[in-house]
Amino acid sequence: MARNPETYAASDLFETGLGEVVVCRFKNDGRVEAGIFLVDVFCLGVKNAFFTVFPSEEAFREAVLVHSLAEAEARPGSWGRKLIEEAVNYAKSLGISPHSDYKKGAKVFGGIQPGECDEEFVFGREGRPLFIQGPDDDPATCERIHTALRIRLGEDGYDFERDLEEEEENGTILALDSSAEGTKPREELVAFAEEFLDEAEDNFDDVVYGGPAEGQIAAALLQAALEFHKTGVEEGLDDLTLEQALNYMVAIYNMQHLPSSDRETALRELPGEIREDLIATLQDQPKAENPLLILGHRFLEAGPSDPARLFLLVQPL
Repeated sequence: MARNPETYAASDLFETGLGEVVVCRFKNDGRVEAGIFLVDVFCLGVKNAFFTVFPSEEAFREAVLVHSLAEAEARPGSWGRKLIEEAVNYAKSLGISPHSDYKKGAKVFGGIQPGECDEEFVFGREGRPLFIQGPDDDPATCERIHTALRIRLGEDGYDFERDLEEEEENGTILALDSSAEGTKPREELVAFAEEFLDEAEDNFDDVVYGGPAEGQIAAALLQAALEFHKTGVEEGLDDLTLEQALNYMVAIYNMQHLPSSDRETALRELPGEIREDLIATLQDQPKAENPLLILGHRFLEAGPSDPARLFLLVQPL
Protein backbone atom coordinates (compact mmCIF):
# COMPACT_ATOMS: atom_id res chain seq x y z
CA MET A 1 0.00 0.00 0.00
CA ALA A 2 1.35 3.39 -1.01
CA ARG A 3 2.38 5.70 1.82
CA ASN A 4 0.33 8.88 2.16
CA PRO A 5 1.95 12.25 1.28
CA GLU A 6 3.30 14.26 4.20
CA THR A 7 4.04 17.90 5.02
CA TYR A 8 6.76 19.37 7.19
CA ALA A 9 6.59 23.05 8.16
CA ALA A 10 8.57 25.45 10.33
CA SER A 11 7.13 25.24 13.86
CA ASP A 12 7.06 29.05 14.26
CA LEU A 13 5.67 29.82 10.80
CA PHE A 14 2.64 31.74 12.05
CA GLU A 15 4.69 33.54 14.73
CA THR A 16 7.52 34.86 12.57
CA GLY A 17 5.45 34.97 9.37
CA LEU A 18 8.07 33.26 7.22
CA GLY A 19 9.32 29.70 7.01
CA GLU A 20 9.83 26.59 4.93
CA VAL A 21 6.97 24.24 4.07
CA VAL A 22 7.89 20.92 2.47
CA VAL A 23 5.30 18.66 0.85
CA CYS A 24 6.58 15.21 -0.09
CA ARG A 25 5.33 12.05 -1.80
CA PHE A 26 6.87 8.64 -1.19
CA LYS A 27 7.35 6.46 -4.28
CA ASN A 28 7.21 2.67 -4.26
CA ASP A 29 10.86 2.44 -5.33
CA GLY A 30 11.99 4.39 -2.22
CA ARG A 31 12.42 7.77 -3.86
CA VAL A 32 10.92 10.91 -2.26
CA GLU A 33 9.49 13.70 -4.39
CA ALA A 34 9.51 17.02 -2.56
CA GLY A 35 8.13 20.47 -3.23
CA ILE A 36 10.00 22.93 -1.02
CA PHE A 37 8.40 26.34 -0.50
CA LEU A 38 9.46 29.47 1.38
CA VAL A 39 6.09 30.73 2.58
CA ASP A 40 5.26 34.22 3.88
CA VAL A 41 1.91 33.92 5.67
CA PHE A 42 1.88 37.60 6.65
CA CYS A 43 1.79 39.01 3.14
CA LEU A 44 3.77 37.65 0.19
CA GLY A 45 2.62 34.05 -0.14
CA VAL A 46 5.31 31.90 -1.77
CA LYS A 47 8.66 33.76 -1.89
CA ASN A 48 10.63 30.85 -3.33
CA ALA A 49 10.00 27.28 -4.45
CA PHE A 50 11.55 24.30 -6.15
CA PHE A 51 10.89 20.64 -6.83
CA THR A 52 13.42 17.89 -6.29
CA VAL A 53 13.62 14.11 -6.03
CA PHE A 54 15.66 12.37 -3.34
CA PRO A 55 16.94 8.81 -3.95
CA SER A 56 15.74 7.62 -0.53
CA GLU A 57 13.87 8.73 2.56
CA GLU A 58 17.19 8.77 4.42
CA ALA A 59 18.61 11.23 1.90
CA PHE A 60 15.46 13.35 2.17
CA ARG A 61 15.62 13.48 5.95
CA GLU A 62 19.34 14.28 5.96
CA ALA A 63 18.98 17.11 3.43
CA VAL A 64 15.72 18.66 4.62
CA LEU A 65 14.65 17.61 8.08
CA VAL A 66 17.93 17.30 9.98
CA HIS A 67 18.97 20.86 9.20
CA SER A 68 16.26 23.39 8.41
CA LEU A 69 13.20 21.59 9.82
CA ALA A 70 14.64 19.58 12.68
CA GLU A 71 11.71 20.33 15.02
CA ALA A 72 8.94 19.93 12.46
CA GLU A 73 6.28 17.26 12.90
CA ALA A 74 4.77 15.31 10.02
CA ARG A 75 1.34 16.54 8.88
CA PRO A 76 -0.85 15.24 6.06
CA GLY A 77 -0.02 16.30 2.53
CA SER A 78 -3.47 17.89 2.26
CA TRP A 79 -2.53 20.26 5.11
CA GLY A 80 0.51 21.52 3.22
CA ARG A 81 -1.23 21.93 -0.12
CA LYS A 82 -4.12 23.81 1.45
CA LEU A 83 -1.79 26.09 3.43
CA ILE A 84 0.39 26.90 0.42
CA GLU A 85 -2.44 27.47 -2.04
CA GLU A 86 -4.37 29.66 0.39
CA ALA A 87 -1.21 31.67 1.14
CA VAL A 88 -0.79 32.21 -2.60
CA ASN A 89 -4.43 33.28 -2.97
CA TYR A 90 -4.09 35.67 -0.03
CA ALA A 91 -1.05 37.29 -1.63
CA LYS A 92 -2.83 37.50 -5.01
CA SER A 93 -5.69 39.35 -3.32
CA LEU A 94 -3.07 41.95 -2.36
CA GLY A 95 -1.76 42.18 -5.91
CA ILE A 96 1.31 39.96 -5.35
CA SER A 97 2.10 36.92 -7.48
CA PRO A 98 3.97 33.86 -6.18
CA HIS A 99 7.60 33.20 -7.06
CA SER A 100 8.19 32.30 -10.70
CA ASP A 101 9.17 28.74 -9.70
CA TYR A 102 5.95 28.14 -7.76
CA LYS A 103 4.48 25.94 -10.50
CA LYS A 104 7.61 23.78 -10.48
CA GLY A 105 7.30 23.19 -6.73
CA ALA A 106 3.57 22.57 -7.09
CA LYS A 107 4.27 19.44 -9.21
CA VAL A 108 4.27 17.60 -5.90
CA PHE A 109 0.57 18.40 -5.38
CA GLY A 110 -0.61 15.81 -7.93
CA GLY A 111 -3.17 13.57 -6.28
CA ILE A 112 -3.20 15.49 -2.98
CA GLN A 113 -6.67 16.83 -2.09
CA PRO A 114 -6.63 20.08 -0.06
CA GLY A 115 -10.32 19.57 0.79
CA GLU A 116 -9.31 16.71 3.09
CA CYS A 117 -7.79 19.25 5.49
CA ASP A 118 -10.27 20.79 7.94
CA GLU A 119 -7.86 23.30 9.51
CA GLU A 120 -8.57 27.00 8.93
CA PHE A 121 -5.56 29.27 8.28
CA VAL A 122 -5.49 32.97 9.13
CA PHE A 123 -3.12 35.11 7.12
CA GLY A 124 -1.66 38.52 7.87
CA ARG A 125 -0.71 39.68 11.35
CA GLU A 126 -3.43 40.88 13.69
CA GLY A 127 -5.84 41.26 10.80
CA ARG A 128 -3.52 43.29 8.55
CA PRO A 129 -1.01 42.43 5.84
CA LEU A 130 2.57 42.87 7.06
CA PHE A 131 5.37 43.19 4.52
CA ILE A 132 8.71 42.29 6.13
CA GLN A 133 11.62 43.30 3.93
CA GLY A 134 14.29 40.61 4.01
CA PRO A 135 18.00 40.92 3.22
CA ASP A 136 17.51 39.55 -0.31
CA ASP A 137 14.69 41.95 -1.20
CA ASP A 138 16.36 44.53 -3.44
CA PRO A 139 14.99 48.10 -3.74
CA ALA A 140 13.21 47.40 -7.05
CA THR A 141 11.41 44.37 -5.58
CA CYS A 142 10.42 46.31 -2.47
CA GLU A 143 9.05 49.21 -4.49
CA ARG A 144 7.03 46.81 -6.64
CA ILE A 145 5.52 45.24 -3.51
CA HIS A 146 4.80 48.61 -1.89
CA THR A 147 3.12 49.82 -5.08
CA ALA A 148 0.89 46.75 -5.28
CA LEU A 149 -0.11 47.07 -1.63
CA ARG A 150 -0.82 50.79 -1.89
CA ILE A 151 -3.02 50.25 -4.94
CA ARG A 152 -5.08 47.57 -3.16
CA LEU A 153 -5.05 48.90 0.40
CA GLY A 154 -3.98 52.53 0.42
CA GLU A 155 -0.95 54.04 2.17
CA ASP A 156 -2.16 53.08 5.65
CA GLY A 157 -3.81 49.77 4.80
CA TYR A 158 -0.82 47.56 5.57
CA ASP A 159 2.18 47.37 7.89
CA PHE A 160 5.86 47.33 6.96
CA GLU A 161 8.97 46.20 8.84
CA ARG A 162 12.56 45.30 8.07
CA ASP A 163 14.40 42.23 9.26
CA LEU A 164 16.73 43.97 11.75
CA GLU A 165 18.56 40.78 12.69
CA GLU A 166 19.68 40.25 9.10
CA GLU A 167 20.61 43.90 8.71
CA GLU A 168 22.95 43.59 11.65
CA GLU A 169 24.98 41.01 9.75
CA ASN A 170 25.30 43.41 6.81
CA GLY A 171 26.54 46.31 8.96
CA THR A 172 23.51 48.38 8.04
CA ILE A 173 22.41 51.54 9.81
CA LEU A 174 18.69 52.05 10.25
CA ALA A 175 17.44 55.65 10.03
CA LEU A 176 14.27 56.39 12.01
CA ASP A 177 11.86 59.32 11.99
CA SER A 178 9.54 59.85 14.97
CA SER A 179 6.82 61.11 12.59
CA ALA A 180 7.46 58.87 9.59
CA GLU A 181 4.65 58.64 7.06
CA GLY A 182 4.54 56.07 4.30
CA THR A 183 7.78 54.66 2.91
CA LYS A 184 9.55 57.76 1.52
CA PRO A 185 11.99 59.32 4.03
CA ARG A 186 12.17 63.07 4.57
CA GLU A 187 15.00 64.90 2.86
CA GLU A 188 16.35 66.10 6.23
CA LEU A 189 16.66 62.49 7.45
CA VAL A 190 18.45 61.42 4.27
CA ALA A 191 20.88 64.33 4.63
CA PHE A 192 21.51 63.49 8.29
CA ALA A 193 22.21 59.83 7.48
CA GLU A 194 24.53 60.65 4.57
CA GLU A 195 26.40 63.17 6.70
CA PHE A 196 26.87 60.55 9.41
CA LEU A 197 28.10 57.91 6.96
CA ASP A 198 30.63 60.37 5.51
CA GLU A 199 32.07 61.06 8.96
CA ALA A 200 31.76 57.58 10.51
CA GLU A 201 35.00 55.84 11.38
CA ASP A 202 33.35 52.41 11.15
CA ASN A 203 32.57 50.89 7.77
CA PHE A 204 28.83 50.44 7.31
CA ASP A 205 27.47 48.73 4.23
CA ASP A 206 24.40 50.87 3.80
CA VAL A 207 21.64 52.90 5.41
CA VAL A 208 17.97 51.92 5.21
CA TYR A 209 15.00 54.03 6.23
CA GLY A 210 12.40 52.78 8.66
CA GLY A 211 8.71 53.38 8.18
CA PRO A 212 6.01 54.33 10.72
CA ALA A 213 6.33 51.05 12.66
CA GLU A 214 10.07 51.42 13.30
CA GLY A 215 9.64 55.16 13.84
CA GLN A 216 7.73 54.42 17.05
CA ILE A 217 11.10 53.91 18.74
CA ALA A 218 12.07 57.50 17.96
CA ALA A 219 8.58 58.75 18.85
CA ALA A 220 8.69 57.11 22.29
CA LEU A 221 12.17 58.49 22.98
CA LEU A 222 11.13 62.00 21.94
CA GLN A 223 8.05 61.85 24.17
CA ALA A 224 10.17 60.70 27.13
CA ALA A 225 12.62 63.56 26.54
CA LEU A 226 9.82 66.13 26.32
CA GLU A 227 8.32 64.89 29.58
CA PHE A 228 11.73 64.83 31.27
CA HIS A 229 12.43 68.39 30.12
CA LYS A 230 9.03 69.63 31.31
CA THR A 231 9.45 67.98 34.71
CA GLY A 232 12.96 69.39 35.10
CA VAL A 233 11.84 72.94 34.33
CA GLU A 234 8.89 72.63 36.71
CA GLU A 235 11.30 71.53 39.44
CA GLY A 236 13.48 74.59 38.97
CA LEU A 237 16.06 73.43 36.43
CA ASP A 238 15.54 76.50 34.26
CA ASP A 239 18.81 75.97 32.40
CA LEU A 240 17.87 72.44 31.32
CA THR A 241 17.59 72.42 27.53
CA LEU A 242 15.60 69.98 25.44
CA GLU A 243 18.83 68.91 23.76
CA GLN A 244 20.27 67.99 27.16
CA ALA A 245 17.11 66.04 27.97
CA LEU A 246 17.44 64.18 24.66
CA ASN A 247 21.10 63.42 25.35
CA TYR A 248 20.16 62.01 28.74
CA MET A 249 17.41 59.80 27.29
CA VAL A 250 19.71 58.52 24.54
CA ALA A 251 22.32 57.70 27.19
CA ILE A 252 19.72 55.77 29.20
CA TYR A 253 18.53 53.91 26.12
CA ASN A 254 22.02 52.91 25.04
CA MET A 255 23.15 51.94 28.53
CA GLN A 256 20.05 49.81 28.92
CA HIS A 257 20.93 47.71 25.88
CA LEU A 258 24.69 47.43 26.16
CA PRO A 259 26.17 44.13 27.32
CA SER A 260 27.02 44.19 31.05
CA SER A 261 30.78 44.55 30.54
CA ASP A 262 30.40 47.41 28.06
CA ARG A 263 27.84 49.12 30.29
CA GLU A 264 30.15 49.04 33.30
CA THR A 265 32.98 50.51 31.24
CA ALA A 266 30.75 53.32 29.98
CA LEU A 267 29.36 54.08 33.44
CA ARG A 268 32.84 54.38 34.93
CA GLU A 269 33.57 57.21 32.51
CA LEU A 270 30.63 59.32 33.74
CA PRO A 271 30.71 61.83 36.65
CA GLY A 272 29.62 60.27 39.95
CA GLU A 273 26.26 62.06 40.32
CA ILE A 274 25.19 61.31 36.75
CA ARG A 275 26.40 57.73 37.08
CA GLU A 276 24.29 57.13 40.19
CA ASP A 277 21.20 58.63 38.56
CA LEU A 278 21.66 56.48 35.48
CA ILE A 279 22.15 53.29 37.47
CA ALA A 280 18.95 53.96 39.42
CA THR A 281 17.01 54.73 36.23
CA LEU A 282 18.34 51.71 34.36
CA GLN A 283 17.16 49.35 37.08
CA ASP A 284 13.58 50.34 36.28
CA GLN A 285 13.86 49.92 32.50
CA PRO A 286 12.62 46.71 30.79
CA LYS A 287 14.86 44.99 28.29
CA ALA A 288 13.91 45.33 24.63
CA GLU A 289 13.40 42.17 22.55
CA ASN A 290 15.42 43.61 19.63
CA PRO A 291 17.96 45.97 21.24
CA LEU A 292 19.41 48.79 19.19
CA LEU A 293 22.38 51.08 19.71
CA ILE A 294 21.71 54.75 18.94
CA LEU A 295 24.64 56.06 16.91
CA GLY A 296 23.32 59.57 16.40
CA HIS A 297 20.24 61.72 16.85
CA ARG A 298 18.94 65.04 15.58
CA PHE A 299 15.97 67.08 16.77
CA LEU A 300 13.83 69.23 14.47
CA GLU A 301 11.56 71.78 16.10
CA ALA A 302 7.92 71.90 15.07
CA GLY A 303 7.08 73.96 12.00
CA PRO A 304 3.85 75.62 10.83
CA SER A 305 2.53 72.33 9.43
CA ASP A 306 4.95 69.75 10.87
CA PRO A 307 5.25 68.27 14.37
CA ALA A 308 8.53 68.23 16.25
CA ARG A 309 10.66 65.35 14.99
CA LEU A 310 13.44 63.20 16.31
CA PHE A 311 15.75 61.46 13.87
CA LEU A 312 17.68 58.43 15.07
CA LEU A 313 20.48 56.48 13.41
CA VAL A 314 20.60 53.05 15.05
CA GLN A 315 22.41 49.73 14.69
CA PRO A 316 21.11 46.36 15.93
CA LEU A 317 23.18 44.87 18.76
